[in-house]
Amino acid sequence: MDAHPRSVLASGFVALDVVRRNHDVWMRAGGTAGNVAANLAYFGWKARIAGLIGRDDAGRIVSRDLSDAGVDIADLYQHDEVGTPLVLHEVNGKSHRFKFGCSVCGRPYHRYRPLASAKVSKLLSCERLADVFFFDRPGAAALALAEAHAKARRLVVYEPSSAGNPGAHMRAAACADVIKYSEEQAAKFAKYLPEYTPSHQLRIVTRGDKGVLFRLGPEAWREQPAHNVSVLDAGGAGDWMTAALLYDFAMNTVHEWLPPNMHSR
Repeated sequence: MDAHPRSVLASGFVALDVVRRNHDVWMRAGGTAGNVAANLAYFGWKARIAGLIGRDDAGRIVSRDLSDAGVDIADLYQHDEVGTPLVLHEVNGKSHRFKFGCSVCGRPYHRYRPLASAKVSKLLSCERLADVFFFDRPGAAALALAEAHAKARRLVVYEPSSAGNPGAHMRAAACADVIKYSEEQAAKFAKYLPEYTPSHQLRIVTRGDKGVLFRLGPEAWREQPAHNVSVLDAGGAGDWMTAALLYDFAMNTVHEWLPPNMHSR
């Protein structure tokens, strides 16, 4: 066990994943931010999650599951007037479909609700900052946390889910050390990313079984092919990639572009 484990604070999409495969159904905590926090806790990191879910049955399952995974949920707030987001996963063979609403009545499931800025004020003090701040939704609270971590030279990782608010998206990208998104989403984000890429900023475009494209600062894009493996189900693979990448950054100090706090102490 590492005597000085790295720490991560994740903020953004936290949901209840309802997975249906053949006749089996199971429910687990999910969402990009929730998955990254749980995955890094699995790797032995001190993981915290900041978010907003409902005080409902789904919220109780999510909070308990994250806690059981080793994630600190003190800043995962539950509210009576908010419904916990739900994602239905239908897995059939190698097909994995995501549904965000009832296929019978057409009613959408509860969606993401941002955390109020007042809820994160205590997290902005230097002693509460993590080695890594991860976020996937550029709400006001998440941006405040991202900019505080960037100012303190902590590693900031941004995985945009949409560019619905271009101003917030550009602000998030401007303070990020790592920006990661899928090839399918690239067209949405390209025009909203700052034209100037800081020399230390790593951009990653995932391409499924084709691997990834990446570049550091203004350098040319480079390609990393995917490993040839037998895939049972690729659901959640991107979140595991993020966690493994951060774990590797922390364990290998040869990456000179990392902020000082991520190098050997």
